[in-house]
Amino acid sequence: MRFFCLSALLVIGFSCSAAQSFKDAPALDSDHDGLTDTIEQSLLEQFRPQFMISSRDCAKKPAEFTPFLEKPVAGSESGAIYGQAFPSTDLAGEVELHYYDLWSRDCGEAGHDLDAEHVSVLVGRNSSGEWEARYWYAAAHEDTVCDASQLALSDLELDDRPAELCRRVRR
Repeated sequence: MRFFCLSALLVIGFSCSAAQSFKDAPALDSDHDGLTDTIEQSLLEQFRPQFMISSRDCAKKPAEFTPFLEKPVAGSESGAIYGQAFPSTDLAGEVELHYYDLWSRDCGEAGHDLDAEHVSVLVGRNSSGEWEARYWYAAAHEDTVCDASQLALSDLELDDRPAELCRRVRR
């Protein structure tokens, strides 16, 4: 069973070709949603969740999905988190970020193999033009009798930083 809290993370550099400077390059929007790929990647990195995992937990990091298999299989526990960004359909100027993580095992009272979960955050620009989180949503056993999903307004002290998610074993 995972429980959720809030805190901080990540910056990754971006390189461009020597033949053409970044400012001269056309803005690429490969999914044609109105957000450039650069903005999408930057937001996904800025608000990427960080997991705090109990030393007693049987799964230490999120696992990779093993590709090209009909039945889902967890790969190595590499800490992989998959993400997507797209404009909010309900709130102009806001962007939804969705992160997906796969755990090789759920370690709760009714433990089981393969535990897919997700975290979502709604972000928008503040009065200074900087991106900040408006709402965080962390899903655990969503739409089941064991649903432990949580919705939270962003803490004003943490608006521009990603969530820190706590994973601990219940005893």
